[in-house]
Amino acid sequence: MMNYVNYISSITSNIASNITNNIASSITSTIPSNIIPKEKVQPELQQVVDGMNSVCESRAVRAKAQQSLVDDTIQLIKSETPRFEKTIAFSLDAFGKIAEVEKELSESEKRCKDDFNDIIERYKVIRRIEIQQSEAVAAVEAAKTKLKEAIILYENESTNRSFGTRLKNAEDAVQKAKVARNNAINQAKILTIQLIEEKKKFSHFKLNRFRHGCKTYASAVVEAAKKEAELYKQVANNFSEARKQIDSICQQNIIDASSVV
Repeated sequence: MMNYVNYISSITSNIASNITNNIASSITSTIPSNIIPKEKVQPELQQVVDGMNSVCESRAVRAKAQQSLVDDTIQLIKSETPRFEKTIAFSLDAFGKIAEVEKELSESEKRCKDDFNDIIERYKVIRRIEIQQSEAVAAVEAAKTKLKEAIILYENESTNRSFGTRLKNAEDAVQKAKVARNNAINQAKILTIQLIEEKKKFSHFKLNRFRHGCKTYASAVVEAAKKEAELYKQVANNFSEARKQIDSICQQNIIDASSVV
């Protein structure tokens, strides 16, 4: 049995190591320092999160069903053959512990899913900044266009030798357009710098979250495999012992019945 446990642990550890290394190399090789793929990261990662969510739900249902099987079996024995209740309950005890191991593994899966979901949420923040930065750049171009129009209007008024309110309004329009252009440029600069910094942070954040999620989950899988292997061994031993006890009780009943006759 220990050979089986070691085998499971070895296989799972290798899988976990390969997953982590592949993810790390993929991230560092495919994501440049100044750009984040806009069409690949979030949809694919969302599929992983959704898949893990389904796994968590299925595991929780299975653990609950296994515990229900134990409880229902004990109730049946208590009702039909109460003399064997303690023996059967002892035999089924390991199944209840296996259900607890499944619950613990499900919690680890949820934590891994949360790590991946954190990446999605952080990416959404970057996308919002990208949109804001794009709009700010467009606002700069619009402000430049308005400034050109204001300058043309002022030049026309000057050429036509306008004076008084008309010329003053034209001058004011140029000044306002310059202020609007400068404000738009400053806002675009601020958002561009913020976007660059957030993308740099995101690259490290994403890699760390992937590593943490995969390593933590892989360790939980290895530990669960060891525990369940031992518990299933215990199940086999318990039922073997229970059978001996039941056979002994039945044999004694036969002897007692024969002596009465």
